Amino acid sequence: NSKTILKATAAVGEYFKTYRHRAVLVGYDGRVLSSEYAQLTAYKLQRMGFNVMLSNRSVPTPVFSLCMSMLNAVFGIMITASHNPMQFNGYKLFIEDGKQAEADVTDEIQRLMSSTLDYELKDYEDVDRTFLYFGPLEIFKSYVSASYKRAKNEMSLMYSPMYGVGEPYMATFLEMVFGTNYMTVPEHRESQVFLESANPEEPAAWETIFKQPIDKENKPDLIFATDPDSDRISFCAKTANNDYILFKGQEIAIMLTAYLAETRNVEYKDTIVKSNVTTDVVERIWPGMTVNVPVGFKNIAEKMDPHFIAGFEESCGFNLRRDILDKDPYSSIFEIINMANFVKKTYNVTLDEY
Repeated sequence: NSKTILKATAAVGEYFKTYRHRAVLVGYDGRVLSSEYAQLTAYKLQRMGFNVMLSNRSVPTPVFSLCMSMLNAVFGIMITASHNPMQFNGYKLFIEDGKQAEADVTDEIQRLMSSTLDYELKDYEDVDRTFLYFGPLEIFKSYVSASYKRAKNEMSLMYSPMYGVGEPYMATFLEMVFGTNYMTVPEHRESQVFLESANPEEPAAWETIFKQPIDKENKPDLIFATDPDSDRISFCAKTANNDYILFKGQEIAIMLTAYLAETRNVEYKDTIVKSNVTTDVVERIWPGMTVNVPVGFKNIAEKMDPHFIAGFEESCGFNLRRDILDKDPYSSIFEIINMANFVKKTYNVTLDEY
């Protein structure tokens, strides 16, 4: 609620009070009250003397992380509930370079929230609020143009944002990188209302996708889905029998590791970082180094040094570049599509046979 938002924001502002000269970002997803909570957060930070920029539209969490880095922001607050049920919302704190805040930061902010900080905004409803804005989609387009080369793709695609904010950004990415059109799931466009699961890890979340009226002769080769804040990604692949197989996070990690090992000139220091509950098969098939870290993608981000090749979390969180210091569905879909094309061209098999 608003009181919790203001308490958290007052504590964050107090923690970073010596950095008021630096840029601060506030973003939001498409949840109920996300935009309103973001404005409340931005105004509170303004009143505390910070140089605040508010997103001019809903933004995926990984793109918010990217904007943090590209705009050299000292911290950022993202209003999002990720893939949790529709009645929830959440508050994520990012620090410099777009990393999620670590425990020593969040523990101190929790302590400050319990103190006697002045968090109220008595004039909020009575003033005209003016914000500086940043454009996450424009920043993302600039990033993709500078960072990705055009790639060939012979796979037909379908994509679902699972009621979330992913579609404008994923459409931009696929068009700019692959020149690819894709089928959509109309029921899964951005919405504040969704009753079924919106977590692509769960088979139940795919039921609406599999019910789409698709011509049996023109089934897409690959179907991708991201969760509502568009950081987790999973996919299905068409089998030789014209059915679909849904891959779990562990299986995606194994396939990508095998593909990277086969197609890269791997050196000893080339590193895959994975959560300690992600399958050990990765270690057995990767010829370079493997580092295990505690669960939580911020722990993977801490290990993204120049030798970093990929980061895997069993809960469908992946990153195959170092540009975004968080889960990255764009580098993930890029390598998965490349992998599917490679497997088809090299072995003439589908991904379930790879």
